Amino acid sequence: MTGQATGQRVQKLIDQGIIRRFTIDQHYDSIQFITIYMSSSDYRGFEQMIAENPSCIEAHNISGDGCYLLKVCFPDVKNLDEFCTQLLRFGRYKVNSSIWQLDCH
Repeated sequence: MTGQATGQRVQKLIDQGIIRRFTIDQHYDSIQFITIYMSSSDYRGFEQMIAENPSCIEAHNISGDGCYLLKVCFPDVKNLDEFCTQLLRFGRYKVNSSIWQLDCH
């Protein structure tokens, strides 16, 4: 298959929404999941704070238990503690740490 034909097929998959992004699967030594229970209505300020934090891998607005679920990786506990202190401006939180990961793909 030529490079042009490959490019056209990839572009078609992008246009159909089958390919949504290209990414690198980075390994993290330590991952925490933080559930946020908002008591503030400053959602925009909260979302801006987490978007600007390089340790935040993913952020999800969720239903059920909590308002947001964050997937984060901090280099050490001190940085995690500082981040959690910042979270208190917006509400309560619960931290769960990953023990190991099962690759389901």
